[in-house]
Amino acid sequence: MNEIKSLYVKSSINQLIIGGVFFLCVWINVDNIFALLPDKFQEGKWVVFYIGFSQLINISCGLNGAIIINSKYYKYDLYTNVLLVIITLATNYILIPIFGINGAAMATAISVLLFNLIRLILIKKKMNMHPFNLSTIKTISLLLLVFFIVNIFPEINFAFFDIIFKSVLAIIIFFPLVLYFNLSDDISEMIKYLKTKYTI
Repeated sequence: MNEIKSLYVKSSINQLIIGGVFFLCVWINVDNIFALLPDKFQEGKWVVFYIGFSQLINISCGLNGAIIINSKYYKYDLYTNVLLVIITLATNYILIPIFGINGAAMATAISVLLFNLIRLILIKKKMNMHPFNLSTIKTISLLLLVFFIVNIFPEINFAFFDIIFKSVLAIIIFFPLVLYFNLSDDISEMIKYLKTKYTI
């Protein structure tokens, strides 16, 4: 159980860091991305946010699905998936007439959030473990900090080059902070290994 708990926590923080920086790079560049697309796609900005946010929630909850399936509580995997379908249908029915395509994306985000929340509560109650710790809070805080720092810089007139600039800037600010605060043992060890292997 201790090994499972360790994997649970590691999978959560590693996926939050990697998924978080991808989501960050997409969102800070969302206006530039849509500037490169035809006008008919302009309404999709908040769809990108809600779908991206829902997937970030999903991966940040770590191995909750695998833990449930491989435990004596495996039947709850079916129950929670059926519940996910019900919540998805209900939220789509309510939100799409009000918000259109954005409502569908909001419904997805709400469904995924509730789905994972139920699984987190189940694992906590049945097996007394959860995937979050102080590093989770630090990672989210750093993502928000980098978002605001990058947006301070003036935009480059050409959208394509602005996307590259902002993405590279976000990465070179974020990952040194991840290493400085040692938010992930796995990522820190990987960087140390790469430095050792490729440093002459």
